[in-house]
Amino acid sequence: MRVQLSRMELDYMPPEMRREMRERAARLGVLLPDGTFRKDVTQRYQDILMNVPPGTMKSRIVSVMGPCWVWTRWPEWRVLALSTTPDVALRDAIHSRDVLASDWYREMFEPTWRFSEDQDAKGNYKNTRGGQRQSKGITAKITGSRSDTILVDDPHDAKEIHSAPKREAVLLAWDTAIANRVNDLRSSTRLIIMQRLHERELAGHVLARGGVEHLCLPLEYEVKRACACPSCVRGETALGWKDPRTTEGEVLQQSRFPPEVVAAEKKRLGSYGAAGQLQQRPAPAGGGMFPRGWWRFHSLGGQRPLRNGAPVSRPEGCTDAPPARTPERFDRVFTTLDANFAEGLDSDPAVLWVVGTKGAQRFVLSRRVAHGYPDTERMLRQAAKDFPEASAHLVENKANGHAIVQTLRLVVPGVIAREPEGGKVVRAAALQPSVEAGDWHLLDGADWVGDVVEQFANFPRAAHDDDVDAASQGHIWLARPEVFVV
Repeated sequence: MRVQLSRMELDYMPPEMRREMRERAARLGVLLPDGTFRKDVTQRYQDILMNVPPGTMKSRIVSVMGPCWVWTRWPEWRVLALSTTPDVALRDAIHSRDVLASDWYREMFEPTWRFSEDQDAKGNYKNTRGGQRQSKGITAKITGSRSDTILVDDPHDAKEIHSAPKREAVLLAWDTAIANRVNDLRSSTRLIIMQRLHERELAGHVLARGGVEHLCLPLEYEVKRACACPSCVRGETALGWKDPRTTEGEVLQQSRFPPEVVAAEKKRLGSYGAAGQLQQRPAPAGGGMFPRGWWRFHSLGGQRPLRNGAPVSRPEGCTDAPPARTPERFDRVFTTLDANFAEGLDSDPAVLWVVGTKGAQRFVLSRRVAHGYPDTERMLRQAAKDFPEASAHLVENKANGHAIVQTLRLVVPGVIAREPEGGKVVRAAALQPSVEAGDWHLLDGADWVGDVVEQFANFPRAAHDDDVDAASQGHIWLARPEVFVV
């Protein structure tokens, strides 16, 4: 899987293949105008993420047949194969060994090795040339020799994807115990193959870090993909492969997935399940509980704000209707804070909304983010100063929320501690009808609008849910303002 080829390799290629490789290299920006190759292009693309639907033989091709093929060319190759449970990893290891031991394989490829007698367990076997396959659960303790390739196949259990501790356990294992268990950090490869089930699962985690080559195959082709990684924006992988489909909705394999099968799978999985497992999106394209088209917008003059002479763009899927005029006077102005006091930019942020109401309409006047207790306290103090007309400051009374309530009451009037009512999804469901009715208006052109719309669209499978919590807290308080903890 080379991206850059040596001069010798090019010289010994047939002319047709040499021409094709140069055209591909030029298309990918690897070939310079003077005919030489960029020196900063690595020999191997080390990190590869594959998102493909179930039923497409992903495990058979990658986890079973792949290692068998590599041992025909590189019998010294060592692989660490991981999956959501040891049983799944062991299953593929057994299937792969069955192929390696078959008469067909040995007659076809005439391998110069045999299985090592001193290590030939079902999930951990070697050959006499030094090649090895180890198979474990994704969160198992990893010991023993390092590998040339880390192969991760379905690291998450779909039934447990909403469990934050279980998701985080996989990410922690990847960052601290798995990703560096390779023979050579400069050239060894890491391959992850899975479906998208949540924004904060392993696929979302590595995409957010960057530097990964992404092969994404939705069951039904989408002309406009949501993923903004370089591979998806470019439309092809660094190896030169791209999805041959061009028609919206074209199925990945018509003979295997005829319309009646696709319709039955969508019904069985539901909108979120179909989005993740079939389309490789954490949430439906238009949004889940909160579709993008539900949001309304407001501006001071009732006109679309301009940037460089053109209207500021809104997130994909949002309405193009003119914004409402921001009222000069409100019935009530308040802030609502979803507080989180963990330090560090990787932690969930504390999010504060400033909201003005006019009848049933809600106008989001400002949205602010902080990390850690000191910044959160300063953020609320500043919001109270910037919006002196705010008569109430709602703070969720959970975890350390009680501490900030007691502190802020000494310096900011109107601080109200709010006890969470029900789970996050239950509270969001209470907010849902008012957003669907078009009662919530975001500040048109604000730099935070995209983050808010995307978080709501992906809820409850978004990486963060702080905006949803802040908004639902405010909505519930407005519906029953006399019911609060003082």
